[in-house]
Amino acid sequence: MVAIPAQFQVYACLCFAEVIFGVWPVVASVAMKEGFDPVVFALYRCAGSAVLLLGASWILEGYMPVLPFSAPSPKMQEVYRDRFRNFPWPYFMILGALMCCNVLGYIVGVQLTSSTQAALMQPITPVVACLVGVIVGHESVNIGKLVGILLSVVGAMYVVYVGQEEADAHGAKSERKYQLGTLALMVNVFCVSMYFVLQKVLLRKYPPVFITSVSNLIASGFLLLVACFYFQEFGISSWMPLMLTPKREAALAYGIMFTTALNFVIMAWANKVTSPSTVTSFSTLQPLITTLVSIVFFGVYPCLQTVYGGVAIIGGLMLTVRAQLDESSSVAEDARLL
Repeated sequence: MVAIPAQFQVYACLCFAEVIFGVWPVVASVAMKEGFDPVVFALYRCAGSAVLLLGASWILEGYMPVLPFSAPSPKMQEVYRDRFRNFPWPYFMILGALMCCNVLGYIVGVQLTSSTQAALMQPITPVVACLVGVIVGHESVNIGKLVGILLSVVGAMYVVYVGQEEADAHGAKSERKYQLGTLALMVNVFCVSMYFVLQKVLLRKYPPVFITSVSNLIASGFLLLVACFYFQEFGISSWMPLMLTPKREAALAYGIMFTTALNFVIMAWANKVTSPSTVTSFSTLQPLITTLVSIVFFGVYPCLQTVYGGVAIIGGLMLTVRAQLDESSSVAEDARLL
């Protein structure tokens, strides 16, 4: 357990990250409405952040790239060759795949549903992270956590049910779009939860910026394969999905610099000193921020039923967070007495 001042810094940084995440679905939806292809958007975002973070890791952490030929001398090349061979590639490949599915699932979900719907699904992330943590033995479950998890799941199911009713009212085509969008958002939630649980293992040996940069680099490779298959399968021959306009450039810059590079580094650092469930629990702020941004800038108000589901999700997660904090305080007190 970190000291109180350090805890305050961690929580303040996580709140700041969630403000960035809360604005992101609105920014992404603006680019989507202008015709920006979601697969291309995800590819550009991951590739740009990978380049940015590799340079940041080199400067801030002194962690050189792992390629053997990148060292300036034969002796250093041998050192990096050993590092390259001993690098935990299976872990990083899984992290890259999870990052790929996370980014792609979110963008597709925003395109097929709405920015508010995407934000309302994010509070399920700590629920999944907590459940996975229990399965692998990193988390324990008490009554408070269990009640919070169940309340959040009920709220999420209600949000999905309300959205399905709205889709039915707009016809069969909208219904299929909503179902696909919801599925994409569920993939996003599951993958980001698994990402932080697995990342916790690697943070014991590698610095947070380096882990995030390599994850994004590998995710870019996966997304490039997806893009090639996607363009070939759907016979897209126009250059329009690949071209950038001022709105697309602005959304992409926000996604690269803030949503991916800055936020995932903040969350990796927080994950190093706390736990995956603590880091992901702050995603409960996203629906509030996204809804506020939508109201202020676009005059878009969520329906009352969706608000009820969102309140249930957030209330359940607050119970979960409270139970986690009580549990951490109890552990710290026992350690002090010993």
